[in-house]
Amino acid sequence: MKEYTVVEIDMRNDFSDDPRAALPVPGTLAMVGKMRILEYYSRCVIDVFDNHHNDDPVSQEEFKKFLPHCIVGTWGHKRIGGLCDYYQMKNAEDHTHKTGTFIQVRWPKNTYDAWEGMKGEDPERFVELDDMKEWEKAFYKEIGRDEILVVGGVVTGICVKAFIEGAIKRGMSKRIIVISDCVANLDLPLIPSTESLFKDWSHQGVVITSFDAFVKQYIMKD
Repeated sequence: MKEYTVVEIDMRNDFSDDPRAALPVPGTLAMVGKMRILEYYSRCVIDVFDNHHNDDPVSQEEFKKFLPHCIVGTWGHKRIGGLCDYYQMKNAEDHTHKTGTFIQVRWPKNTYDAWEGMKGEDPERFVELDDMKEWEKAFYKEIGRDEILVVGGVVTGICVKAFIEGAIKRGMSKRIIVISDCVANLDLPLIPSTESLFKDWSHQGVVITSFDAFVKQYIMKD
């Protein structure tokens, strides 16, 4: 089996296709079982997630574009469908948690772009680091600069797009595998289609593959 790290983007209740969700994304709940399997066989899980506060000016700006969502302490902020639990960590040193089976890394953000982190936030307030350069050092320390990054989550044309394109800019394109049936998109005029994104990312060296094909090549292979 080949080692890999799973990057899960915005797998939060407020993006599920649950009727209680603030911003429901069709097909999200159907991805959970596959993502659990990806987690189980991974070396590291990176949890990229929206982390909003009602009194955060950056969050308030986002709420002008999208309904309020993923507010800390609410049902919508919790992870979807029993995906692995994470620990509240207080500083850079505690930003990862080693469970004995794999490493868990929290990556909170208050905009759609994970590479911007928690813009304008007090670093003592939650688990975020206000200096993304320091965060990236911790990120690289845990996963290494050559490890395969297996990406799934929502929304393909917004937050997943921002993460992948940010990773491409940082020279990671040939390390990224997007699981085609573990991402979900919204069919809206201003959001790029999944097909067009997959085509563009493939041209830049990103691998697009199905869950079954990934399992066969990376998990079942001796």
